[in-house]
Amino acid sequence: MLYVRVIVPKRITAQAMESLTGDDGVTHLVFLPGVARSPRGDVIEFDVVREGASPVLDRLRGLGLDRDGAIVVERIETTLSASAERAERRVPGLGVDAVVWHELEHQTGEETELSASYLAFMTVAMIIAAIGVLLDQPILIVGSMVVGPEFGPLAALCVGLVQRKADLIRRSALALSVGFPVGMIITVVAVWLLTAAGLVDKSMLLDERPLTDFIWRPDALSWVIGFLGGIAGILSLTSA
Repeated sequence: MLYVRVIVPKRITAQAMESLTGDDGVTHLVFLPGVARSPRGDVIEFDVVREGASPVLDRLRGLGLDRDGAIVVERIETTLSASAERAERRVPGLGVDAVVWHELEHQTGEETELSASYLAFMTVAMIIAAIGVLLDQPILIVGSMVVGPEFGPLAALCVGLVQRKADLIRRSALALSVGFPVGMIITVVAVWLLTAAGLVDKSMLLDERPLTDFIWRPDALSWVIGFLGGIAGILSLTSA
């Protein structure tokens, strides 16, 4: 389930309460009149099952509460409540399979900023991957995948395309189109410096690399693995 706290201007409190009280997925509804100070207004708190959360949040945003008030959503790890169990039974589907688009947009949107940290992580990941290829060490390739920040913008780009969020698409495309070239250029310079320092020689560049060949010379199976990895990454974001 999800816990939701809403700050509502007094003029639309009745509308907000009406939209919540008739929803099968909403439970543990609490109304606190006039307690909010910044922004000023009433506070409504409630729990909602994941599979019914998106329509509820859409209605609240439709009232302008994300602009004139506030909507805060948190995951609930454990709920001991017969009322919550009834709400889960009333709403079709399984919470573990439910996609809460507002939550997903927020999670992926946070990782699309073209920042100095993003570029640093991208560069470090590419240099580690380059050394992994030179040494034919898959463990270094795995390490570069852990460090690399590219999954965030890639996931955000997919969400933006599905939800038709132009701003999310623009920020994601900018992070990817700048991050990869910058990382590649600095990696080439780093390899030149390693070569000049005698840490890399020509034989390392020309050697066979049976353990990492599928990374630096991807074939059809490499693309299949990458596609399946992307599915697993998105599921890790959407599943509860």
